[in-house]
Amino acid sequence: MNKKIGYTQVVWEITRLLQKAESLEDALRASLEEVVKAVGAEAGTIWFYNASGDKRIYPSFWIGGADLTGLSLAPGEGIAGTVVKEGKSTVVRDCQKDERWAGRFDEATGFVTKSMVCVPLVNKYEVIGCIQIINKKDGSLYNDEDVSLCENLAMLTAIAVDGRGLNLGFAETKKSIISLRDVKKDLRRRGKSDTGAEGRES
Repeated sequence: MNKKIGYTQVVWEITRLLQKAESLEDALRASLEEVVKAVGAEAGTIWFYNASGDKRIYPSFWIGGADLTGLSLAPGEGIAGTVVKEGKSTVVRDCQKDERWAGRFDEATGFVTKSMVCVPLVNKYEVIGCIQIINKKDGSLYNDEDVSLCENLAMLTAIAVDGRGLNLGFAETKKSIISLRDVKKDLRRRGKSDTGAEGRES
């Protein structure tokens, strides 16, 4: 299957998941899993910025890799923290050699991070977190089409949490369930026009 067509189908599957799931937590976890699987990655994480609390960035959902419970970043710390602070997507070919890399995460978990795509979650021009997709299983590097898919996931995620009062709990609680009734109108109205892109040329 043509990669562009395949990725476009993944975007529509994410839209369907966000409309169908009973909770936003379930929808985001399933959507992240779809992207990790589509790009052939080892792991993925959705981070959210605790703007009303300690101003740190917390891993709220993750697929594969290591258990990130109890870990967090300051804005500007590590690659994820830098993406949240600057609001710009980045592709890292060798994380271990990147000056932004926060190696303490690998030290704490035993997971070896090699390459990464990290894109910001932007809600009404404010960065509320980021999405990381880590390590292609075949050892290849991430390309523009991979970045485009991740940015589509970030866009749909931002739509889903926009103004809905998602209670992630951060360090205080680990569960965050929210009805998707309020996001369905946004997804129906904005989903088709916002997800039409088939990715950038490599």
